[in-house]
Amino acid sequence: MNSPYSDSRFTVELNLDAGNDLMAAYLAYFPSMQGHRVTKAEQIFMYLLSDDPERNGIHLTDGLYHLVVSPLRVAYEIHPANQIVVVTSIGFFPV
Repeated sequence: MNSPYSDSRFTVELNLDAGNDLMAAYLAYFPSMQGHRVTKAEQIFMYLLSDDPERNGIHLTDGLYHLVVSPLRVAYEIHPANQIVVVTSIGFFPV
């Protein structure tokens, strides 16, 4: 998935595992009528990562960053030479 923001500095891509994780979050929340929370969180983290992934996340180790936008937890890597952010996993938690 590429960033939909034309003026963004970075392109955001979800690897296969992160895409599957996001689908699992949607499946977990939609039966309870809370799917809009996942949609909003996805929009926010996509914007934050495309704008300034280094400042908008927390550096964990070895180039891996972490960002929480309730109800999602996002792990990602920054590739500054290519202006790409690769989301490696997405977790979710009850709200």
